[in-house]
Formats: sequence, C-alpha cells, structure tokens
Amino acid sequence: MLYTDGLIETPTSSLDEGQHRLLTAAARQRDEELSELLVSLQNGLSDNRDDIALIAFRADPPG
Repeated sequence: MLYTDGLIETPTSSLDEGQHRLLTAAARQRDEELSELLVSLQNGLSDNRDDIALIAFRADPPG
C-alpha cells in the first residue's frame, strides 16, 4: 500500500498515530476486495482536509 500523508495526518493527530490507525484498519479489513478496502480506509481515516493518494495491490501466492 502506498499513500500520502493526507490520508493519515490530521490537525489533531501525528503521522505515527495515523500510521497506527491505518495499519490497524487495513489488518481488520484485509479480506475485503481492494476497491472496498480503499474506499473504507479513505472514509474511515481521512478528515478530507488534505489531498489524498492511496494505491494498493495484492499479490497472489504462487500455485
């Protein structure tokens, strides 16, 4: 997952706090379709005051 600070940083929380929220939310929702996961993370983490870029991919295991 690649993201900009607009997703995780807010005026009331630090980057470290935002990264923790992102990792926790992503782990909880890891079985969702990627499109659903991205929308959920944006809606749940961002306060929409800053620009956001969020890219994710899932590699299928061999076999």
